[in-house]
Amino acid sequence: MKKTAGTLTMIAVLSATTLTIIGALSSFYTNIISFAETSNPNSYQTNWSTQTERAKILEAIRESKSNTLVYHDAVDIYNGDVIDKVDESIPYVDQRMTQFSVMALSDYNRLAMKLDNDSQQIKQLDDGEAIFLSPNGRFENKKRAHLWMKDPYTVTFKNNPMKYSLKIKAIYNHVVFNTDMVFSTLVVNDRLYQEISRKTMPRHIDIFQVTNEDRAEALDHKIQKIVVSDPYFYFYSGRLSSFYSNYHMMSTLIGVMLYIGMFMGIVFFAATGSIIYFKQITEAVDERPRFDVLQKLGMSQKEVRAVIAKQVLPVFLIPLILGICHSVAAMIGLSVNLLYSVGAPVMISTTIYTVFFIVYYFVCVNTYTKMVANGDD
Repeated sequence: MKKTAGTLTMIAVLSATTLTIIGALSSFYTNIISFAETSNPNSYQTNWSTQTERAKILEAIRESKSNTLVYHDAVDIYNGDVIDKVDESIPYVDQRMTQFSVMALSDYNRLAMKLDNDSQQIKQLDDGEAIFLSPNGRFENKKRAHLWMKDPYTVTFKNNPMKYSLKIKAIYNHVVFNTDMVFSTLVVNDRLYQEISRKTMPRHIDIFQVTNEDRAEALDHKIQKIVVSDPYFYFYSGRLSSFYSNYHMMSTLIGVMLYIGMFMGIVFFAATGSIIYFKQITEAVDERPRFDVLQKLGMSQKEVRAVIAKQVLPVFLIPLILGICHSVAAMIGLSVNLLYSVGAPVMISTTIYTVFFIVYYFVCVNTYTKMVANGDD
């Protein structure tokens, strides 16, 4: 064990690196894909589209061979600014919101029912109460949620002299608008919404929900041309939000990173396996005379295999346990700092790695046994 301490250390480091790379990137992929889905509940969402554009969009959907219209809806929202003083001495992540988009309770319930994605219905809100819709709320720590809900927000709207005090009553971990167009949404009761609407310019949002939205490439290009004219400037227009484009952009970018990470993980695993394998081969050559003596004294091949299995086990078990411990510590730090949920991806990747390690252990035991039992070089 003293002679192999350096080798075991190297194997442990390689195992930790492999597990951390695969666990981190698989966690990124899982969370970002989940965020892409939850933050884009609508197939298409337009901002201030004209009647002509709406008619063309509906016609493009009707002409599509793989997509059909589920529903078309429209909602007015109001953008407000928080005028409360921001404490700049605290970290940015611990600061409160500075802007909100306000929507009516009845509009929220109608859209939530149409989405049919386990969105919670709101029964009642008093004046001054609001529900905050957060697409990544389930990743937020309790401290940040507490900061959001601690004190009321003083919100003002453009060309509206009134100031409104809104206190967040609850945080819902879902949205009814695509967040690249409408972010930080507050739901207020209809009476307060009507009061705000009488003195504030609305922002009109059209929603088009279609079937097979993840397979809508042709339809996506048509709608981009209708709304933006030049598809190359689609992401900068602010007038169109598309589930297909947002989802595929995120999945492609993170997919490339995942591929690179998996390739690096395989390389590190192969390096780990090579170190262990050649070490065992070297030991088998050195130990063969001793096992020859034991077999001449009457030790069976089964007993030889049992001895070898116990002898080889620490070389696999100790670095694996240390590597997993290092990886878990790194992933806990990643989860705390980035507010990502890493439990399931890390468990899956660690289990798969452990299974491969166990298989490799039995392969090495078999090879070791054959060499010392049969005298093969």
